[in-house]
Amino acid sequence: MIRAEFSVYPFVTSGMALPAYVQVAIDELEGSGFRVEVGPLGNSVVGELQGLLEALCRAEVKAIAAGALRIVVDIREST
Repeated sequence: MIRAEFSVYPFVTSGMALPAYVQVAIDELEGSGFRVEVGPLGNSVVGELQGLLEALCRAEVKAIAAGALRIVVDIREST
C-alpha cells in the first residue's frame, strides 16, 4: 500500500467550497474507488501502487484542465 498526498495550486482559502480544479481531482479519485482525506493544505489517499498511480494521473489531467497551475504530489509507503 502507498499513501499519496497532493496539493493543487493556486491555493485558495476564501469560503468553504473547494476550487473546481481541486474538486475534480477529488471526484476522479473517489470515482475510481479511493477514499480521499481532504485537509486544510492538501489531500491524501491510500491504495495499491498501480491503481493509485493511474487514478492520480487522471486526476491531475482533470485538475489542470479545470484551471490548476501546479500540483505537488508526495508518494510514500503507507505505514
